[in-house]
Amino acid sequence: MLNTTLAVDDILYMTTCHSCGERFDAMGARWCECVAPLRTLRCSHCRDCFCRAPLPYKRRFWAKAPAALRQDSRRFFVQLHNTPAFAGDRLRPLGVRRATALVVDDDEAMKSLVACYTEQLGYRTVTASDPMEALDLVQSHDVDVVITDALMPHMDGRELCRRIKSSPHGMDKKVIVMSSLYKSRAQQAEAVTRFGADAMIAKPIDLPALGNLLERFAPVE
Repeated sequence: MLNTTLAVDDILYMTTCHSCGERFDAMGARWCECVAPLRTLRCSHCRDCFCRAPLPYKRRFWAKAPAALRQDSRRFFVQLHNTPAFAGDRLRPLGVRRATALVVDDDEAMKSLVACYTEQLGYRTVTASDPMEALDLVQSHDVDVVITDALMPHMDGRELCRRIKSSPHGMDKKVIVMSSLYKSRAQQAEAVTRFGADAMIAKPIDLPALGNLLERFAPVE
C-alpha cells in the first residue's frame, strides 16, 4: 500500500517503496535513468526505481505528488527546452504580469508534461483534471489561454471550449484543443466553427508547435 505524507510547504513527500517497504522522501530521491517516455524515482534505501511498480501504486503516487515533482523536467524523456520559443531563463522586470495558461487533461502524465512545458516557456501555469474544475478555474483565475484534451469523462474538451467562450469570463480566452482522435480537416474545422476553438493540435503533442501557438495567442512579455 502506498502511504504518503506531504508537508504544507511541499518540502517533504514521504512514500513507502513498493520494492523494499522502506519509507523515503521522494522530493530528495534520485531520478532513474531508464529510457522511457516517463522516468520514475529511485528508492533512497534499495535504489530500485518504480518503473515496474504496479500501476495502482504509480497512479496513487503521482496523484498525490506535489506539482514540483510531477512537473519536474527530468521526469520526461523529451528535451523540453529544444524550442525557439523557450523562455525559461528570461529575466522579467518586477511587477510585469506573466501570461497564465490553464492545462486540462484527465491523463496525469500528459497534463504534467504540458504544464511543465508551459512553465519552461515562461507562463504561469494552473492545471485541472476535469472540465468542471476547469470552468471554476477560468472564473477564479486570470487565465489567458486554455489547453485542453478533447476526450475526457463527463464533458468533451470541445464542449468545454464552447462553454468557456460563451461565459462572461471566457469570451476573450484563447482555447487550444488537443486530440488523438479528431485529426481530420473536417473535425478540426468543426472544432473552430461549432465550438469556437482557436486551434487544434494532434496527440502525441508536437511541443514546438504548441509553443508557437502559445506565442501567437498569449505571448510571454
